[in-house]
Amino acid sequence: MAKVVDAWDLKSQARKGVTVRVRLPASSRIRVATLMVFINVVGLIVYLQSRTDKLLGAVMDPLHPDWAGMQRAFAGFAIYAVSLLGALIVGALIVAGTVARRTRKHEQRAVRTRWSRAIPPLALAGGLTALIVLALIEVLLFQDYGIHLYEFDVFSILADAALRRDLGIQPAEVLRVTIAALTLLGTELLLCAVAVRLVRWRDGALARACGAAMLVAVPGGLMLFRSGEEEIASDRAEFIGALPLGRQLLLRASARPFIPVAASVGGAGYPVVPESLAAPALARKTNVVFWVADGLRGDMFTPELTPNLWRFGARTDAIQSERHFSTGHVSEAGIFGLLYAIRGQAFHAFMESRVQAYPLAVLKRNGYHTFLLASSRLSPYPSDQLIQSFDEVAYPAGDDEAIAMLARFIELRRKDGKPYFVLGFFYTPHYPFTSAKPAFRKYPSVGPRARTNYMNDVLQADDFFGQTWNLVRDDFDAGRTVLMATSDHGEEIRDHGVFGHASATFWNEKIVVPFVLGLPKAALSPTQRSAELTSHADVWPTIFDYLGLTPTVEPERYSDGRSLLRPAASPPQAVVTGRFFPYADRPSVLVDGTTKYWFRVDGLGANGRLCIVVIRATDLADRPLSIDPAHIDARMVPAFERFQSTFWRFIQPVAGERGERRIC
Repeated sequence: MAKVVDAWDLKSQARKGVTVRVRLPASSRIRVATLMVFINVVGLIVYLQSRTDKLLGAVMDPLHPDWAGMQRAFAGFAIYAVSLLGALIVGALIVAGTVARRTRKHEQRAVRTRWSRAIPPLALAGGLTALIVLALIEVLLFQDYGIHLYEFDVFSILADAALRRDLGIQPAEVLRVTIAALTLLGTELLLCAVAVRLVRWRDGALARACGAAMLVAVPGGLMLFRSGEEEIASDRAEFIGALPLGRQLLLRASARPFIPVAASVGGAGYPVVPESLAAPALARKTNVVFWVADGLRGDMFTPELTPNLWRFGARTDAIQSERHFSTGHVSEAGIFGLLYAIRGQAFHAFMESRVQAYPLAVLKRNGYHTFLLASSRLSPYPSDQLIQSFDEVAYPAGDDEAIAMLARFIELRRKDGKPYFVLGFFYTPHYPFTSAKPAFRKYPSVGPRARTNYMNDVLQADDFFGQTWNLVRDDFDAGRTVLMATSDHGEEIRDHGVFGHASATFWNEKIVVPFVLGLPKAALSPTQRSAELTSHADVWPTIFDYLGLTPTVEPERYSDGRSLLRPAASPPQAVVTGRFFPYADRPSVLVDGTTKYWFRVDGLGANGRLCIVVIRATDLADRPLSIDPAHIDARMVPAFERFQSTFWRFIQPVAGERGERRIC
């Protein structure tokens, strides 16, 4: 009968029906491993190449003038990085094998069983499977969120049900990944068996060729990367940040803030409300409720998809914006604008210095109880100041529980008579668009499935608004509660080739959100009821105007916005900043009454003047204009001059910090 041994043994002879196999030499095992690693390297490079546009599009604009150079540089980096990883793995196996052989020379030779001989191929197949699965997760995570896997605390994510939900890690997804990993493991074992046979060809010539190819590909890929990088005239640091382990593998220094800034607080800066001084008083202490749906796009605000919100916006005491812009394309920047009433360029500096939101400080000094009700989570980056600003914080497991918590909170405040401010941050319709209950699955899964699922979730979100409205309707009609409905940002669903909202692009689907502000018993003119262009920065100036802040504090003293109850002193405009401009030189967009100017800041000139370069110009519907952006001089655009004059109102450049600067 035949003697059964592992796949690493090689048949030597067969006599009288007895198959005798001798142990595969150590050099041949290394060659088998080299073939296995090479096959995986080629497969991973091909996979990364197929995902180039989606990965770059997660953080870069696909219409970037240097896009072709970025594609070539990415191809070179993929070849360089993956080949380097493969060569290092083979080198590590050679070193480990050498150490193991030398160790065995000084030890008594142990009897090797069939299972012990199977350990090396299983370990190699398992290790390669794990690396490929991690690479796949990195790709999927980055193309949807613009964040690398290694920037997360993976164990914290897996331990937090809310984070797993927000990242789309559902039980079904875990099952699919597990099945894919097991299938990949089986494929790796099959490849291992094939490699055992291939390694005999011409005494290992194929393995030697594969090893040499990986070594040659390392400098070759690096040269291709360099040639592509030379064509990237702008946003080069941003591009390097998009490469997985880019700075480490390219030996680049960590990026410094492009324009180092700090918060300007007190005096002529952002106001504070010290306990030692009297705070501005409110003529009426009306409750204030913010209903904020995570990721609700402005174009979904229709009678069919949001009937409850639409009816509320049709009231004569409600302001409904025709085009309302968030202050950022991510949750933290959008919520920052709603709480602080200023543009997103101050986000990082304010969070790092833990500056208190002036509107919330005024409310607290007037006896308000502030409550953050968040079934969708806020990232504590770079600090948890957004969360710590509230007297009370609750994290319901879902929006149904959030409605129940809100009902209990309102009932308690009715009993104690204390005025309150609530920011209800609702999860629906957040990705992965699985929140809609059966009754709201109106749209079938036809065409791009994500879009119809999202529309069903919008119907569900509108129902949660309807439930919120039912909780406060009596108090609203009695003039005791202000209700505002909006979103932190929108969501792009491959409308322009990108999915999600992490990338710093500014299509309307991502930054235009619904906005309805109900001011009970307010006598609003038709012009006031239908504002043409508004921003998150306008919310608190309008509410304080309605509540009667005494003594009067002009909006420009604490806000980048204006009161929608007053005639505009200058043409309305909105600014949406990239995450987190100007800390990391992200592009931004400025919108006036007719044009969207997509721009970046090239540096800082004399007297703090920003060196602005317009990279695209569209109309308000995102249609490209005939004018060449290169011919637009920002100094000749009145909206940019107003932007320059107010940019340093609440932040200031940090002297002595390193940063790339030039004189305008």
